[in-house]
Amino acid sequence: MSVAGAYYQDDAEAAYAQRADIVADRLDLKGLWLLLRRRIRVFFYTAIIIFDIAALLSVWLPAKYTATAVVILNSNDTPVTPSSDKQKSDVPETSSDVETEIAILTSRDIAAKVVDYLHLENDPDMRALLSNSGIVHSLAKKLGLAKPQPLGPLSETDRARLRELVINRLTANLSVQRVSSAYAFSVGYTEVNPIRATAIANAFAHIYTDEQIRQKQQQNLQAVKLLGERIEKLKSQAQADFDAVQHYRIDNNLLSTTGATLTEQEISAYNQQVASARAEAAADQANLITARTQLRTGSVGDDVGVALSSPVIQSLRVKRAELSARVAEYAGTLGPKNPDFLDALRQLADVDLQIQAEINRTISNLDAKSHISQQRLASLSGSLGGAQGTLAQNNRAMVALDDLQRKADTSQALYESYLNRYKEAVASDGAERADSRLVSDARIPMAPSFPKKPYFLTLGLLLGLGGGFVAAVATELAFTGLTSGDDVKRRLGVPFFGGLPEFATLDPEVKDPLAAIHATPRSPLAQAVRGILTKVRQSIEPNKVMMISSALPAEGKTTLTACLAQSAARAGERVIVVDCDSIRRQFSLDHAQPAPGKPGLKEVLAGEVTIAAALQEHKGGFHILPITTAFDADDAPIDRARMEALTAQLREHFSLVLLDTAPILPVAEGRELAALADVVILTGRWRHTAEKAIAGAIELLPPSARGAVGVVLSRINVKQQSRFTREGVGAFYHSYKDYYHAQHS
Repeated sequence: MSVAGAYYQDDAEAAYAQRADIVADRLDLKGLWLLLRRRIRVFFYTAIIIFDIAALLSVWLPAKYTATAVVILNSNDTPVTPSSDKQKSDVPETSSDVETEIAILTSRDIAAKVVDYLHLENDPDMRALLSNSGIVHSLAKKLGLAKPQPLGPLSETDRARLRELVINRLTANLSVQRVSSAYAFSVGYTEVNPIRATAIANAFAHIYTDEQIRQKQQQNLQAVKLLGERIEKLKSQAQADFDAVQHYRIDNNLLSTTGATLTEQEISAYNQQVASARAEAAADQANLITARTQLRTGSVGDDVGVALSSPVIQSLRVKRAELSARVAEYAGTLGPKNPDFLDALRQLADVDLQIQAEINRTISNLDAKSHISQQRLASLSGSLGGAQGTLAQNNRAMVALDDLQRKADTSQALYESYLNRYKEAVASDGAERADSRLVSDARIPMAPSFPKKPYFLTLGLLLGLGGGFVAAVATELAFTGLTSGDDVKRRLGVPFFGGLPEFATLDPEVKDPLAAIHATPRSPLAQAVRGILTKVRQSIEPNKVMMISSALPAEGKTTLTACLAQSAARAGERVIVVDCDSIRRQFSLDHAQPAPGKPGLKEVLAGEVTIAAALQEHKGGFHILPITTAFDADDAPIDRARMEALTAQLREHFSLVLLDTAPILPVAEGRELAALADVVILTGRWRHTAEKAIAGAIELLPPSARGAVGVVLSRINVKQQSRFTREGVGAFYHSYKDYYHAQHS
């Protein structure tokens, strides 16, 4: 039968295991309380020691005083190089600016200036840094045991070393912290001398602000010098770039009067003239074509538009109209051969000839005018083409001109920018102000900042409680003994049969536990032994032969064997105890009273006597098979085969056979005899025997016996057990301890 099968064979044990799994992930406050109760002395002593150390430190540590000055930031630094014209804020732009200023204030450079400003190298306490340092020197100084450092001259090496030590001390004791989220910070210095602490804190704050002014003056002087040199170069460069632009314009005929080049203005005029000439030529050509067409069709003098506009032709036409009227009149009144009529006809013909001649002259003029218009249009078009070619060349030249112009503009702008900055630098010379100001000077502190006794005592109390708890937990974790049945089941994985109380914790008057069990079978001791026997029989079957052993000597196995025998005999059972410890035979020496020459186990196993001849009867009502003759060093150990035969005979005559064997770890006999028993009971001393010892003993048992192994804890202090466990009988001892007294009353 396996250990798990033997132990969790019924529903009650399975329910217990299930409950253990359910509560395993909960915060075990009661378990912590029990841990503190178990380790109350460790907890208490550790807490007291830590608290006392804190109290002593609050008294013996040298008092230190902290003086604090407050500095607020005003604005950013004015840049040396040209910047934009936007208004600067009176506060830093980002929080990182504050951190930067704090880094500057805590730098070694500022600390070195403080050393020089206050002449700290001549301070006796500072000179003591050359030979003494640390808490030991501070305590010696407080007790008046430290010798003052002489103020004589120092060598260059010592002076340099002292300076470095003083600077290191200043930077180590200086604390600069930002005031909440404001653009300000507090400058604190901690020192054993409150007056010196105040002086150093104020020196840091003042030197920091003065250093800002000095740096600004230096920056301003450098700016004036740099800008003055730079301006002359920029002025020459700007002038050279401007001259290059003008020369390029002249060389490439890019002159301008109204914002456009002359070529562009010329092309604009040509365009207007060409358009006018083209219209005029078109009109003249149209008039010429019309007149010639009319002349060919024979309608000359009637519809020629140019003729109508001629005053000569108009007068001739008036005259012709008069002559036509006269001819018509003469034709009606005079005959065709009438001289007047003929004269009128001749005059009319002359007028027509004159009109025709005038029309021909007009057409000739139109032809000449049209030719002139065409020539003028051709001339203007040619001039426009030439101007356009020149413009194309100018446009190609404008690309380089634009580059030269941008270069000139840039040079001019840069020159003007530096010139303005130079004027600002010259104007601000002597008017520099720091970017920070001192809000409040440090005042001499009246109370020390370290150590603060209330804080030390409170911290000592908290650390003491925490340290005590840690010490208690560490002690508990380092503890390897077994305290309760839960420890046995959880750590060893075997059944827990019960515990045997320490007799004095039940009744100080108990000297002989067997007599107490025999005389008072209802006493707590008797009930505990009977409970062990009952648990064994309920857990494992068969259980007629029980082997009682232990992992190590002096674990109480012999006492447990006697108590089990007495309890079973008092209940009316036929019990025999076989002393199988061939080395010490402790049970035989304590409980057997053999007569001289009486045989024992050694003689029975050798076949020299019968079992009945070697048996002894204890006054408690059980039998003993003792070892009356000691085994010699050269004697063979107990023979397992013969012991097996003996055990078989004892099974037939006794209801309970108890085998008291030697410890498992040091003696091999006990391991061999375990195979003969139905049940193996390993005894471990309560909170004393290491669990690894019992686990090692179980591993050494034969495989057939490991499934029938259980543990009994001996010498249990029942009055303290409730502080060490929350399960089992011992956890509720204070609830039922008066039950036995009421029974006797």
